Amino acid sequence: MASHSTHAAAQRAILRVKIHLAPNAQARLPTAFRERRVGRNAWAPARALADLLKPLPTEMLRWWEAQPTGHVLIGGRLSAYRPGPVQVKNRTLVNVAHVAPVDIAENRAAVWAALAGLFDHLLGCAGAPEGTWLSEGGGVSPEWQVVGRRIIELFQLGYAPGEASRSPRAYFAWGIALYCTSRRDLNVVDPLLERLLHTTVLSASFWKRASPK
Repeated sequence: MASHSTHAAAQRAILRVKIHLAPNAQARLPTAFRERRVGRNAWAPARALADLLKPLPTEMLRWWEAQPTGHVLIGGRLSAYRPGPVQVKNRTLVNVAHVAPVDIAENRAAVWAALAGLFDHLLGCAGAPEGTWLSEGGGVSPEWQVVGRRIIELFQLGYAPGEASRSPRAYFAWGIALYCTSRRDLNVVDPLLERLLHTTVLSASFWKRASPK
């Protein structure tokens, strides 16, 4: 098991390499959160988001850091994952999880759902534009292909509520978001998905065995 300092270093690396701020990010934070966490520190929203990454295994963070695509952009009013290029100032980011600043403070499930879309795409096909996402049976290694097929099987059982039942992608995003905000609730609603995420996507030991290159 990775030490706390090792995991913290991986979080800082993600903050440095993968998390970006839109010009309006600080202004869109709730007033109370801005006064408590931000003050004059413009990077506080990004640090707050990096703090949310504690449930992710260190090996997963290191793998994410090494990917040529897959970023987070804090700004706007809606948290969602959007494949493809986005121009941010003088830089082009590819495959971006857009995170609304207000969601960092008030709706962390929405943040996790956006991040889940990013991981779904990267783990399924390394973020290829027309590739098969993990939740659709893809996988960047044989081990991850097994996980992808299992997600489809669980989706077809029909435990997903509401919007999560719309597609395997929505189901995976819902599962990750609920696991990372209220794992006990996911265990009640869909114990098989909770078990799968616990032993694969969010498992340090699984990542050590099956970390895609």
